[in-house]
Amino acid sequence: MSSSKEIMQFRRVLLNPVTCQLFQLFVSMKGDFLENDVRFWLEVQRYKDIYDSHSDEATIQKKISTIISCFINSSVPPALQIDIPPEQAQNILDSCNELDPYIFREAQVLRLYNLSFSYSKYMAGLMKEKVMLRKQSQTFSESSCSVQSLQRCSRSTADSK
Repeated sequence: MSSSKEIMQFRRVLLNPVTCQLFQLFVSMKGDFLENDVRFWLEVQRYKDIYDSHSDEATIQKKISTIISCFINSSVPPALQIDIPPEQAQNILDSCNELDPYIFREAQVLRLYNLSFSYSKYMAGLMKEKVMLRKQSQTFSESSCSVQSLQRCSRSTADSK
């Protein structure tokens, strides 16, 4: 996934609770930090919403602290719970006391870009399932027609006796 159109489509998927949950289920089976990466992206979106709604400084600072303690400097090993370079994590930690709407921007953009590759695989899998279901449906339909033909044939044989 490389085009900005595809990235925007993926972003819409993440912002929709139903499609996001399905994608999270998909990445949870892949392991690594992918599920945490999705959660991080969503929490940063919530942070930006809080910031943009002109919430009080204490609320904004609490959200920054929560994101950091969950994903950047977790008490649960490993401390870094998302797949970003350690230097990027350190930059976030260094600026955690600043009320900056862009404190997580680089990390969020990187996560969106990297998750988009998993999204491409997810969509390819859905398309493959759709094709298989269509084939199964056609096979069922054809076998149903064959059964009906046999039934008609046996009825006409019975009628002719």
